[in-house]
Amino acid sequence: IDVGFVDPLPSNVTISPILSGVTTYNPTAKPNTTTNYTLTVTDPNGCVSSDITTITVIPYCIKTMDAFTPNGDGLNDRWLATTAALCTKRVSVAVYNRYGSEVYRNDNYKNDWDGTYKGKLVPDGTYYYINTFELVTGFKLTLRADVTILR
Repeated sequence: IDVGFVDPLPSNVTISPILSGVTTYNPTAKPNTTTNYTLTVTDPNGCVSSDITTITVIPYCIKTMDAFTPNGDGLNDRWLATTAALCTKRVSVAVYNRYGSEVYRNDNYKNDWDGTYKGKLVPDGTYYYINTFELVTGFKLTLRADVTILR
């Protein structure tokens, strides 16, 4: 979180839970679990305003690759959405091109997309995905990001 406060933090501003370095320009948050942080400011007239941000901690087993090279050389030819299938029950993926058209979907993904759509290679470029992971603990996590295809 970068809230950009001056040093020291004004007395009318509170952050909960406490962050390290709150009296600096760049306080840091490194929670072990997903945590909501609340910033509250009170003006001299007693008016209060607050905002909440969530830091989502992604489990170690979910490391979606941001690029792959499906060129048939046997290296990085398939897109990896998770690096440790033992911690996930199910992975659902949907991949879209820059125009928002779906080019791939699989509700039981097994790291097997090879960069094709209807049997044809998709062009090199950046694609956008929505991945939903159901962990063995029952927790569901959705990631939205991009993946680049290079041949």
